[in-house]
This record gives sequence, structure tokens and C-alpha cells, in this order.
Amino acid sequence: MKPLNYTERKLITELSSEPHASQGIVNFDYKGKDYRNQIQLGNGSLLGASYIQSVSNHLSLGEEVLWTGQHQKSGVGYAARYNTDKMVATGQIASTGMALLSYVQKVSLATDLICNFNSMSRDVTASFGYD
Repeated sequence: MKPLNYTERKLITELSSEPHASQGIVNFDYKGKDYRNQIQLGNGSLLGASYIQSVSNHLSLGEEVLWTGQHQKSGVGYAARYNTDKMVATGQIASTGMALLSYVQKVSLATDLICNFNSMSRDVTASFGYD
């Protein structure tokens, strides 16, 4: 069991044989009693920060800022998460025009139904998860 307040570090890499296509991102997470913040550092001068705060027992709200020095682009995003014992619904919207929606419903003790929507790719996916 993790303590109430803790820090996590995560390294994500994607290697490619194509020149300049490999990626690496380091995440630093800090989780408090009712909030979480994250800092991201990546190759290509990627810098990001996010913060999400619980505003009730079921609702959390957050925001994110991102800057990619390699492409000279920045963005701001906002997120909401609503959860109960049987479901989790999330939504994100960003200044880049991206909107993401997801919904996870617990069908049984070991089975979940998952639905996702991505406005940029116009993809809608539905899947089952079994644990």
C-alpha cells in the first residue's frame, strides 16, 4: 500500500530505426491527499506540467500546459474526471482543438466496458477489459 503522499518517477521510451524518430519522456508525479501534479521532460525540448484537484468525493478538475521547443508550439488543456464505485468518466479539451472522452463501466468483479472518443482522429473505440 502506498503512503498518503508519495512521489513517482517514470521513464517512457520509444525507439525507432528512422533518424530522429526515437522518443524519450521522463515524468515526475507527486500525489497528495486530494491532488496530483506532474512534470514532463522529453527530447525535442518537450516541457509539460499538469495539476488535478479533487473538488468533491466524486469530481476532480485539472489543467495542463505543454511546450514543444522543437516545433515551437504550446498548448493549454483542461480536464474533468467523475468516478463512482462502478464507473469512471473523463473528458479533456485542449487549445490545440483536441477533445478526448472516455468512459469505463465495471460490468462484473473482473470485467470492464471501456469507450473512448478522440476528436482529432474522429476515432471511437469500445473494448472489454478482463482482470
